[in-house]
Amino acid sequence: MKSPLRTGFLTVIVLAILIAVSGWILHEERPVGEEGPAADALARRIQQAVNLTTWEQTGAALQDGLPLPPEAATEHVQTAWRHWINDQFWLNPFSNLFTEGVERSLVPTVDGNHSLLVTFTRGGATPGDAYLLSVDADGLPTAWKMWVSILPLGGLTASWEDWIVLESGALISQPHQIGPIALRLRKIAGGSVLTDLASGTDPFLPLLTGSLADPAQ
Repeated sequence: MKSPLRTGFLTVIVLAILIAVSGWILHEERPVGEEGPAADALARRIQQAVNLTTWEQTGAALQDGLPLPPEAATEHVQTAWRHWINDQFWLNPFSNLFTEGVERSLVPTVDGNHSLLVTFTRGGATPGDAYLLSVDADGLPTAWKMWVSILPLGGLTASWEDWIVLESGALISQPHQIGPIALRLRKIAGGSVLTDLASGTDPFLPLLTGSLADPAQ
């Protein structure tokens, strides 16, 4: 009769070996692209395809939040900033294609077209991350491969599909398929000004005016 402890230990070893082998097989080295005007032109096509000009007129709202005293706010502000950086990359990363510290380069595809390799050399929450964007004939992203510090595998693919248009005119891709994992954005709203999303009030007004009173008061 086998010991349960021994059986459990062997199971862990086998799983560890399978995970290591799978990682070795699935891992993909980051490609090397060609920088220059052609890469910049593809980045501009992507921004035009997602209607970036309307994105710049679309406000964002704080949901279920309350103002904090200044002495308690620093940690929460930093945490919120890191969360926002991550969330923005699943909502609208394309506004960052020409920000400082971003490198753009073309990578040839097997069908004779090109993908856009975007590398964030500095800034943000995780400098050094890179994304390889595949686009359709109109320049609208269809998927990207990721080389990011929080993932152990390089070249993991996430889809960009089922695009919708918000009331402001901005485009949003709701579902993102990452292997067996499905990520879907829900209850998305957009407006030209913040009060369009907050029943006619500005929830950030107390922060701008220096008052910590309830915005509803």
